[in-house]
Amino acid sequence: MRKGFWKVIPLDKVKNFSGRFIEGLTCGVKKELDFNSFIAYFSPPSRNCVVWPVFTQAISKFTSQEFSKLMGFITGNETPKNAKDFCLKLADKSTSYQDENSFALPFAHTCFNLIEIMPYKTPELLRQKLIICFSFQAEFND
Repeated sequence: MRKGFWKVIPLDKVKNFSGRFIEGLTCGVKKELDFNSFIAYFSPPSRNCVVWPVFTQAISKFTSQEFSKLMGFITGNETPKNAKDFCLKLADKSTSYQDENSFALPFAHTCFNLIEIMPYKTPELLRQKLIICFSFQAEFND
C-alpha cells in the first residue's frame, strides 16, 4: 500500500507533513459531531433554502452517531475533511407533488458534498426519510 501511495503522491511533495495531517486531509478528522458543529459546516447559501428550517428541526435531536452517518451520506465519509474550504451544501429539490408522503428521499451528490431535499413541511417526516437514507446507504455502496 505504501508503494502505491508514493506512486500517486511523491515523497518529496509530502515529506514535511505528518501522517496524521495527511490522514486528516484524505479521511477527515475523527471527532464527535453535535447539532451546532454539524450545521456550522453548511455553506451560507444553504441557510437560505426553503427547506433549511425544516431540515434543522429534523436533525436537531440526532445523536453524534446519526450526525456521522448523515455526514457519510452527504460526503461519502463519516468525518469532516480537515480543509479550510470544506463545507456541506443543501439545495431545494422542486416537485409537482403536494403530498409529502409522495416526496422522493433526499438525494446526495457526494462529489459536491451536496444534499437535495424536496420541500418537506414536517420535520418528523424528513427525519424519518434521512434515517432511511443513511441506514441503507451501505447496501448501495457495496
